[in-house]
Parts: sequence; structure tokens; C-alpha cells
Amino acid sequence: MKKIVVILFISLSKLSIAQLDYKAMKDTICPSVCGIRDSITLSEIYPKLLNLDTNQISEGLADYYIDLSNIQYELCLRNHSDTAMLRLSLISAEKALYHSPRNIEMLWNAGFFYRVLGDCEKALYYLKRYGEACPKKYWKDNKDQIALLLGHCPNEELKQKFKIKQ
Repeated sequence: MKKIVVILFISLSKLSIAQLDYKAMKDTICPSVCGIRDSITLSEIYPKLLNLDTNQISEGLADYYIDLSNIQYELCLRNHSDTAMLRLSLISAEKALYHSPRNIEMLWNAGFFYRVLGDCEKALYYLKRYGEACPKKYWKDNKDQIALLLGHCPNEELKQKFKIKQ
């Protein structure tokens, strides 16, 4: 009897949790664009993303957090003084990196966001990881951008620690 109850419980728990494949539904929720989305599109996409239960996403969780971070950043750009939205975008970028640690877009964004928020040490940390993950043919050009980003960071020791030269 006990064995039947356990099997029944496991079977019912599997049925009650619907699994979502974010990759399959991504284009209907957050369609790709070339450039920045308009505010109406952002106001339609953002609630859709927030309403998804991440516990139910079985495939494409990194893609979900990448989309969420990008939408939050675009919303931040609409409201120039909205560092709260920038911080949310950073949190989403870090969640994406948890699921896809070598995603160069999110590594770059995390470094950039930390720099904008004034945390040079964490900016350097993510930019170093970006340099390690980025294909070397692109890294040369990005070193100049990193030097510009870090030019206002006051701590020279941090730059030396992470071997990022200006």
C-alpha cells in the first residue's frame, strides 16, 4: 500500500508541473529585433517575461534571463535615471551567467553594468571573464573598449590584478 501511494504521488507531481521550453516559445514572447525596441513593444514584452514561472522552464532558462536582462536594460535606457532597472538587468544577466557561464554578451553586459553602477572591482572581474571567453579574433578590438570603460576607475592595483592594460 505504501509503495502504491508513493508511486501515485510521484506520478501526480509530474503531471502537476508543466514544463516549458522557452527556446520554442521565445520568438512569440520576445521577438528578435535589429536595434532598440519602441516603448509600446517593451511594455508588452516585459510583463509577459515576468509572468513566466521560471520553475517551469525546462529548456532555455539562460535564454530567458538573457532576454529579461536585455528588456530591462532597454527600459533603463528609456528612463535615464532609473538605476533600479539597471540593477534588475544586472541581476538577470548574472542569472543568465549562472546557466551559461561563458555567454560573452552577458559577461560584457555585467562588466558594463557594474562599471556604470560604480563597482570597478566587479566590472574588472566580469571583463576579465569576458576576455577569457571571447574568441581571440574579437578580443583585440575589445581591449580598447575595456580601457575606455576602466579609464575612470581609480584603483590601478585592480587593473594590474586582472592584467587589463590601458
